[in-house]
Amino acid sequence: MKQENSAKSLSDLANFYESEGKYDEAEALYIQILELTRWVNGDNHTDYALHLNCLAEFYFYYEKYDKAEPIFIQGLELKKHLKEDNDLQYALSLGNLAYIYKFKGKYEQSELMYQQALKLTKGIWRDNHPECIQILKNLGHLHFEQGKYDKAEPFYIQALGIKRPQDGDNDEDHVQCFNNLGHLYFKQGKYEQSELMYQQACELTKDAFGEYTREHVDSLKNLANLYFHLGSYNQIEQIYQKLLNIAELYLGANHSETITYRNNLKNLQSRSFI
Repeated sequence: MKQENSAKSLSDLANFYESEGKYDEAEALYIQILELTRWVNGDNHTDYALHLNCLAEFYFYYEKYDKAEPIFIQGLELKKHLKEDNDLQYALSLGNLAYIYKFKGKYEQSELMYQQALKLTKGIWRDNHPECIQILKNLGHLHFEQGKYDKAEPFYIQALGIKRPQDGDNDEDHVQCFNNLGHLYFKQGKYEQSELMYQQACELTKDAFGEYTREHVDSLKNLANLYFHLGSYNQIEQIYQKLLNIAELYLGANHSETITYRNNLKNLQSRSFI
C-alpha cells in the first residue's frame, strides 16, 4: 500500500509538472513511476503494463514518436502475454502505434494496426462507439494521403453514416471527412458528388463552429475552387462576396487576406483571371 501511495503521489506531481509546462521534470517522474512499479511488482504485471502505456502516451502526446513507439510495442506485447488484449486501452494503443507508423511512412504497418484496433473495438462495443468511428476515419485518412481514393471512400462513408449518440456529428474530423470526400470525388471527375460533400462541409462548419471561423472559410474555399473549375461564375461570386464580408468584419479592410478576397471578386466580376 505504501508503494502504491508513493506511485500515486508521483503521478499527481507529474501531472502538475505537465500542466506547468515542465516536461523534462514530468518525464523523469513517469520513468521513476515505471521503475518503482517494476521494483514492487516485477515487469510481468498489469500495473507495469499500465505505466508503460502512460509513459508511451506522454511521449506520443508531445510527438516524441521515436521514444513512444518501442514503449507502445512493449506494452502491447505485455498485455497480450497477460491476456489483457481485449480492452479499450489495448485498442487505443494499437491506434496510437498506427498513427506513428503513418507519420513515418510505414503505411502497411499502420493499416495493419488500425485494422486490428477496428476489429477489437467492434468486437467489444457497437459500431457507433466513438473509437470505432475514429478508426474508420483514420483508415480513410491513411488511404487518402497515399492517393488511394477508392480505398479511402468506403471508410469515410461508413464513418459518416454512423451517428455518435453522445455528441452528434459536429466535430472537426467529420468536416475533414466531408472535405476529403469532396477532394477525391473532384479528382475522379465526380463533380456533383464533390459539390454535395463540400456543401455539407460548409453547412457543418457553419452550424458547429460558426460562420466567421477558419473552418467555415476553408470549406467555402473548397467549394469555390470546384465552381471555378466548372466555370460556375455566379456561384463563385456569391462565395467570394461572403469571404470578403467575413474578412472585412474579422480581419479589417486593409488586411492582406481581405485585399486578396476583394481583388478576387473584382477580377471575377470583370472576368479577368490571373
